[in-house]
Formats: sequence, structure tokens, C-alpha cells
Amino acid sequence: GGDAYSAINKRSEQVSDNFFNATLGLSIKLGKHESHLMWHDPLQEIYYKLDVLANKNQDIEVCKKGDADNDGVCDDWDRQLDTPAGARVDGAGVALDTDLDGVIDLYDKCVTVPGPVENNGCPTNTGPVIETETKLEGIEFDLNSDRILPSNTPILNNAVNYINSSNGSYSVIGATDTRGTDAYNQKLSQRRANNVKNYLIKNGVQNGKLNAVGKGEKDLKYPECEPATKCPEWKNRANRRVYFEAK
Repeated sequence: GGDAYSAINKRSEQVSDNFFNATLGLSIKLGKHESHLMWHDPLQEIYYKLDVLANKNQDIEVCKKGDADNDGVCDDWDRQLDTPAGARVDGAGVALDTDLDGVIDLYDKCVTVPGPVENNGCPTNTGPVIETETKLEGIEFDLNSDRILPSNTPILNNAVNYINSSNGSYSVIGATDTRGTDAYNQKLSQRRANNVKNYLIKNGVQNGKLNAVGKGEKDLKYPECEPATKCPEWKNRANRRVYFEAK
């Protein structure tokens, strides 16, 4: 064993004493390797440990319930569990429909111009399309807040273009979830509707095309959320919203 011992001495000149002693202490029995001090390279053992750690990190479960439609949004918070393959989605996993005509971008041949489903989302040239009830939904609010969130800016800018390009006028309707009193929620929903209306006017919509209506908690998108504790938070959040309705 003399040769092996002198090899270790030689090695220790290249590595600081403290580091060497520490690694020697570690390398008596580590993981699957039982190694004899005299012929084992302690640095090798450290690399082995790092490898094991790296592999462990890759096993962390990212989506508890998986991602059934493979759109990159975990099922835990995916609101559309059957998004068609290849469709671009928003943060809630819902397929994007840029012109809000009910035909998702994936199937829409005219992505930025609204048109009927029968015509692949393109406008028909047989005179103006008569708009039946048009709802541009999807502006949600934090609990007890009337602040417009940055994530809603694209939807609102879309609404500006949509309303400007149509001849109709629109109600901007505010609603809340079922937490809080009726009277409080009525005022909160009115503030939400006013804020959205003001945003649209500031961004170029004519004042006369819009009126703001607060409906409090009497206009639930998910009526089953009464009381709020009956529902997952995303449903309550969806009840806290402002949407548009053609008048």
C-alpha cells in the first residue's frame, strides 16, 4: 500500500488541505460506492453526488394532474381541457380567438376580422353581417378590486378596435362574486364598469357608443358559486368581471 499512499500525498499538494480533508471524510461510504480510502479518488465521489442531485431535481412533479390537452397549461388551472392540438392559448389554457368571432385562431381564415363560423371566420360579402348579441368577455378583476390588470390590456385593445369598427353601441357590464354585501358589490361592480368604459374612451372609443352598468352579484357567470366557498377560485374570479353586450 505504500505507493497508493504516496500518490494521495502528492495529490494533496494540488488541492487545499481543508477541501481535501473534508472530501476524504465524505468518501468512506457514499451512495452505492463503498470505497477504500487508499485507492479512491474523493473528487470523483463529489461529482457522483452532484450527478445524483441533478437527476433528483428532474423528477419534481410540475403538473399534479398533468396536462391532458398538451397546451402547456396544467390541468389544475386550465379552463379548457380539450384545446385542439396546435391552437395557441392564453394563460388560462383557452384557445385564442383574436377577433372574438367564435372561431378560434387555429380554424379562422381571417384571424383579425370577425366573420361567421360557416365562412371559416371570414366576413361574408353579401352585405353587412347582422350582429346578434355580441359579448366580448374575459376582463377579470382581483378580489375586492376595480383596478384593470395589465394582463387584460390585449383584450381591452381588441374591444376598442371591435367597437370602433361596428355601428352598434354597447353596454359595459360590471359584476362581482358573491363575497360581501349586495350593496357593497353593487358599488364595486359599477366602479369596475366605469373604469373599463373610461379606459376604452381614453383609447379612442366614442363616448356615445358606451354606457356602464353595474349588476353587483346578480349577474353571476357561474350561478352555482353562491356562497363563494362552493366553487374553486377560478370560477369566483370569472364572476368578478366586466363584459360587453351589444345594445
